[in-house]
Amino acid sequence: MKNTILIIFIFLFTLGLKGQSIRFSQFYSSPLLLNPALTGSSSCLFRGGLNYRNQWADISPYVTTSIFADGKIPSRHPKRQWMGAGIMVLNDEVGDGSLTTTRGSLLFSYSKGLSRNNSLYFSLGTGITVVNKSVNYSLLLFDEQWDGFKFNPLLYNGEEGYKESLFYFDLSVGILATYYHGKFKYTLGISMDHLNIPQASFYFEGGERIGIATVVHGGASGSITRYFGIRPEFMILSRNGATEIDYGTNVFFKMNRDLRLYFGLWNRWNRDLIEVIGFDYEGVTFLLSYDVNFVKGLRSANNFKGGAEIYITRKFGCNLRKWAKAVQCPRFGDDFYLY
Repeated sequence: MKNTILIIFIFLFTLGLKGQSIRFSQFYSSPLLLNPALTGSSSCLFRGGLNYRNQWADISPYVTTSIFADGKIPSRHPKRQWMGAGIMVLNDEVGDGSLTTTRGSLLFSYSKGLSRNNSLYFSLGTGITVVNKSVNYSLLLFDEQWDGFKFNPLLYNGEEGYKESLFYFDLSVGILATYYHGKFKYTLGISMDHLNIPQASFYFEGGERIGIATVVHGGASGSITRYFGIRPEFMILSRNGATEIDYGTNVFFKMNRDLRLYFGLWNRWNRDLIEVIGFDYEGVTFLLSYDVNFVKGLRSANNFKGGAEIYITRKFGCNLRKWAKAVQCPRFGDDFYLY
């Protein structure tokens, strides 16, 4: 009974902050989920990535997997403007698969330079998503299934007027400002998800609508020395009166021409301390992070355990000489920080 109460508390706590807005601790490594204006934002022509998160595996697991691919589209006036397109598929499972969310997204962006060498440019982005949510009621227990001694899943659960699967459309928009100065790149963006306020209820009649989620994010990245660089960032997520604040920094050490090592420390305000390690080798980036949860009400259940997260990406078309005439977007320093 004690473990059941703890699981319910964790679910409600997470729902209040996370709700229908699925995010990764490495928010900077899931660009299409963070802001559709980041579609095609890599300094290479194409990129593909994978995000995987396993949270509270010992209690009630939350497993989230996302794959994405995006790239730049040459335009008629490539020296001052360009477009980006991308796709993303995300799957989120809660409580051993009792609740599953699957999202498929198409995203587009438009960027326009405001200075002669495109050191300052703005990007607009939009995304349309098809969402499927399903629940396996056979994995859930209800009050009516208590037989006086234990919960019996073979008993009638007493629930009526519900469906086990539903579909809906979701719309998102975003804007991003990017500025290059010296060896540093500065960004500031805002995005809005659930713009159409979709209804996502398992009941046939009525049901709550999803409130608009607003994300403000920004940061800087650049090289301090020839062999050392830094990338601090922040994200503020707000929805239905709940707010989540993430901030921190990753640093890199350039070992040789092809290998770079990453280390980072991040904080989710009043919730988690997030450590990051990783590497970049010949266009492949790997980042591993782990959340240490320090919420007092959850210590007896999770013993400071949180979630492990993996990010892998591969960039293509990074030899700008082959396509510079097609898309004249700015080059970021010595191209050391491409993820």
